[in-house]
Amino acid sequence: MTQPTKLWYLRQFNLFSEMTPPEMTEIDRITVMKQVPKYENIYLPGDAANTIYLLKKGKVRIVCYSEDGQEAVLDLLGPGDIFGELALLGDDEPRNEFAQAIEDSYICMIDRSLFERLLITKPHLNLKITKFMGLRLKTIENKIQNLLFNDAEGRVFSLLQQMAHDFGEPHPEGVLINIRLTNREIGNLVKASRQTVSECIGKLRKSGKIRALNNRWLLLSQPGNDAAAKHSQQHKGSV
Repeated sequence: MTQPTKLWYLRQFNLFSEMTPPEMTEIDRITVMKQVPKYENIYLPGDAANTIYLLKKGKVRIVCYSEDGQEAVLDLLGPGDIFGELALLGDDEPRNEFAQAIEDSYICMIDRSLFERLLITKPHLNLKITKFMGLRLKTIENKIQNLLFNDAEGRVFSLLQQMAHDFGEPHPEGVLINIRLTNREIGNLVKASRQTVSECIGKLRKSGKIRALNNRWLLLSQPGNDAAAKHSQQHKGSV
């Protein structure tokens, strides 16, 4: 079976949905497709912020470390996501986080200067990027509120709901989260110890909100989870 071309992948991005065939040919010319094996770093702290990344296949995590060496997972990304977009702010500051593939992934890379030229000449693309960065900011604000105002169990459940939105697949009993997260990784995301996360998971299972299925978590259908199923379907349709 013939492997999809880079241009085919680019055409799947909602970001470029309004581009004409000649414009897509130009985007194909200025982008580089790269396959990134699982656990390989895409960029590191201190690297120049001169590239924008588009994730077509796989999953990527964005991570930073505190001064005392504590790991903090800033975001988990799936197909259709953009990352490294802070390079567009143009302050020439090096990156202070690293991006790592957590599955075998395909990414498209665009040089910042070339992408900025696109934004100048394509107002509809500029508007989409502006909306995207606004949504990214809103997501960060929601995560901060989750950390500040929920107890540990609430933070874990809120995270699972977000994962259902971002990586969920409809299931007869609810939404299956199509990503594997260890209790330690969940703890990094919600600022809780692995033991605390384990206790919270046990309570959520006992209350009938989640259950394990094929080494993944299934959010069971109930009034608080139905929205996650709807959002999951919407997210998958936007890639």
